[in-house]
Amino acid sequence: MNVTLLLRTLLLGAAFLTCSRPARAAELSQDIPVDHYQWAGQATEETLKQPLTRDITEPATPAMNPCQQAQAKGASKAGSRIRFARITAQITYLQPRAVNQLKDLERLNPGLSAALPGLAKLLPAAKTSLKFQSLYQNKARQLASGAALDFKDYFDCATVLDLQDPDTKRTAILFQSDMDSDTDGTDPKRYPHIESYPAALTDADFQPTLAYTWSENGLPPNPMIGFYSKVGESAQQWRANLVDQKARAGGVAERFVIDQLLAGCTRQVSAMQALLKQYKGPEAEDDLTGVRSLVGEKDPFIVVPQAWLKKNASLDFAVGDCAIVIYGGLALPAIIGDTGPCEKCGEVSLKLAQAVNPKATANFAAVSEPCATYLIFPGTARKTHGPLNLEELHSRVLKLVEQIGGLGKDTHLHVWTE
Repeated sequence: MNVTLLLRTLLLGAAFLTCSRPARAAELSQDIPVDHYQWAGQATEETLKQPLTRDITEPATPAMNPCQQAQAKGASKAGSRIRFARITAQITYLQPRAVNQLKDLERLNPGLSAALPGLAKLLPAAKTSLKFQSLYQNKARQLASGAALDFKDYFDCATVLDLQDPDTKRTAILFQSDMDSDTDGTDPKRYPHIESYPAALTDADFQPTLAYTWSENGLPPNPMIGFYSKVGESAQQWRANLVDQKARAGGVAERFVIDQLLAGCTRQVSAMQALLKQYKGPEAEDDLTGVRSLVGEKDPFIVVPQAWLKKNASLDFAVGDCAIVIYGGLALPAIIGDTGPCEKCGEVSLKLAQAVNPKATANFAAVSEPCATYLIFPGTARKTHGPLNLEELHSRVLKLVEQIGGLGKDTHLHVWTE
């Protein structure tokens, strides 16, 4: 079955048509917040050249787009499956035109030209990065697989530009996005106790390590291992208590409630066993023994879509490369510390986010619209990962920014403290 998936601008709903339409400018609803989304009005309808194919098999498997498939680890190697349907989707989606004029960037991030006066010299020769197109292609694939994205999730990136200073030849990649928070990461040497990771106590999807990790001998045990063990043991004890209580239950309603609680305990025990299998011991896929990582609540870093690390005709960068974030009169030095979903842009460590907006949390964005400016300096990562030296980071980023025109006279590079 061949279908065309058309992404409408405001609702981003899915309408199935029998043929694709020619590219045309998007018609924006008057309900759209025009001030920060005028650039989205230049979007055109484009169709992915390679159709998205999904097989419906028995046993059924969750739909995954190509990026998710690349990220998935430990995929099942079970025997053959019976395929009883195949869906082939031709995806037509809205591809915005990248913002590349200083006045338009200034409209999104007032004071940007004063903070980075060298942009006036860099932008005339700037090239739109292929990473910009790939981001929106991955958003389309995600929607086609059944995921939900609202307007701001879809239009979370206004541009990705490849820059080069004509005099120093220093390259940089600029992208304009919102700012969500990453609270993942553990470091048993600096923070050996589980209480140092409040996000781990409330977020079932907490990840103990980031993309920026390194090994070191003689470390204390990672606190997440003990936490997983204790949670599993507690769930087992609760399950045993509930079994006894069910035997004494006096009515159908009470037994129903107990059954629901038992099911929750059983799921919790299985989840903790799976996490221990993944992270504990030499046979584990991601053994945490002797591993250190950056920590979202303690270290200044940015997160980039994993797909952006793929080599292509645009400028390439890597985890560990230096970066700077400009917003609200602040200039904050950082490194690339983690990678995220291929369809999402605009995420930083909670430490950096709270420097921009003290109210930021894992669930509350520091900047909710694409008004923050990020610059990455390719090829500046250390050869090997290691502890982040904040004074050295400050010095290196300051020198890199000077190679593209420097900071404005009233803008000072933020000084991080532990």
